[in-house]
Amino acid sequence: MIRKDEEMKKVSIIAIVISIGFSIFGCTINKQRDQETSSSLVSKQEDNLESTQETFEKENNNDKSLESKNQGVIANKTGRKDYYLEKLNDIQAKIDKDYNFKDTNTTYEMRNVSGAQYRMWDDELNEIYNELRKALPSAQMEKLKEEEIKWISQKESDAKNAADQVKGGTLEPVNYSLSLADSTKKRCYELVNNYFK
Repeated sequence: MIRKDEEMKKVSIIAIVISIGFSIFGCTINKQRDQETSSSLVSKQEDNLESTQETFEKENNNDKSLESKNQGVIANKTGRKDYYLEKLNDIQAKIDKDYNFKDTNTTYEMRNVSGAQYRMWDDELNEIYNELRKALPSAQMEKLKEEEIKWISQKESDAKNAADQVKGGTLEPVNYSLSLADSTKKRCYELVNNYFK
């Protein structure tokens, strides 16, 4: 009987040792697998980072090339009008393609689209105005400033009137932004046609 107990203890000890061995072996395999997965992920992230950097560098070089090309046109005083007219037409084409109301289903989307249209025209107007500030003689620039103050007042008034047509409705801010965008677009063309050669 004592022998059986001792044999049972030995078998139990052997089973425990084997069990511990399998646990250690399993942990080692999982650790290796985790390390391989981790290094694989790091490698993929490094590849993605390199790809992103390459793309950024290509785009940056293209932008610099385009910018230097455009600066050459801007510096050429006789080509500034054509340059800006083409740029304004490109903005309208982008709005027609990407910022139209065909794909809008909610008022929120319509607000975003109308706001984006206004920002595009306003950014361009600021660029044109800054270009004129550099190019115009001071007397002519003073006259333009006075015109601009009157125009801003009229633009705001027109936008308020457009919004008041649907006052209290969900389209009120949409009408307001669209009116601002339309007035600003017209002002861009007006400044280019009146001041550039």
